[in-house]
Amino acid sequence: MINYLEGEILDLSPNTVTILTPAGIGFEVNIHSRIYKQLISKKKARLKTKLIIKENSFAFYAFSNQQEEYLFFCLEKIHKIGHKTAYNIIRFAEAQVIIEKIKLKDIDFFEQIPGVGKKSARKIVIETIEKIEKDPDIKNIIVNEEDQLLISALQNLGFETSRINRVIPKLTTEAEFEQKLKKALKLLNKEQ
Repeated sequence: MINYLEGEILDLSPNTVTILTPAGIGFEVNIHSRIYKQLISKKKARLKTKLIIKENSFAFYAFSNQQEEYLFFCLEKIHKIGHKTAYNIIRFAEAQVIIEKIKLKDIDFFEQIPGVGKKSARKIVIETIEKIEKDPDIKNIIVNEEDQLLISALQNLGFETSRINRVIPKLTTEAEFEQKLKKALKLLNKEQ
């Protein structure tokens, strides 16, 4: 399994990026607008990816975080959704928004996504809501952007997402980012 691709950006569009690896192999990776905005001013990239192999094709998909990746695999497993539609859903909105819409059973939201009709929208809500409620990494997902930045910082420091998600709700929402980070580190180190 190829989990990361790193190299020089050869070609960049809102939906794909071609990365030339140090081995001299160019890989085209499907991306969404949030990743595109991060890469637009860069010459090199390191992307969290998944390689999907089907009978007659293979495709790379890039993800901003673990929640997107997990959500992609939950959606892809739904009958008649597949990897292309699952990634279109990820492209349409951030993982936190999609998860909230699933929790709210907002079928109308999913009907707006290209390639998703009324039946598929119902399936998405019904088949993923149980998985989300059972998974602590996804169940406690934080919607606010600052907390997402905090989660990313803690992941980069090597902490597991499940541990981070248990600590985030314990932080005061009024605190500055630096204060939240210090408090989160203190709580995470106590857990060990």
